[in-house]
Amino acid sequence: MMLSRTLPTAVVLAALGAGGVALAQSSGTPRLASPPFLGRISGGAALRYDLTRTPGRQTVTIAGRAATVKLTQKSKREYTALIHRSGLRAGRHYSVVINAFARNGKTKLVFRKTLYLHRSLNRPPGG
Repeated sequence: MMLSRTLPTAVVLAALGAGGVALAQSSGTPRLASPPFLGRISGGAALRYDLTRTPGRQTVTIAGRAATVKLTQKSKREYTALIHRSGLRAGRHYSVVINAFARNGKTKLVFRKTLYLHRSLNRPPGG
């Protein structure tokens, strides 16, 4: 008896959840077009990433420090986040957090991952 009552409720909740996901994706939330690339620059590190839509507002932290975000290529929506910090070494892993809000400010992209710091900002072939 108990199974027959909980099954319809579970089906309804699953349907509502799927509808909410479709609504969030169509709201103009920026997504990553390709995986971000973390590279070493003189005096710090830089993160290069592409978004599918132009964000309303965005923040980036690399190794726990707030980065300065610059628009690199407007046509591709390519951004570069820069930090100037001594002690960052190529070949190590550092935490990266990207928060990009939609233009309406209601939905956002959250990317949180530990990335490998490459020797330079040039992407390796095939990557």
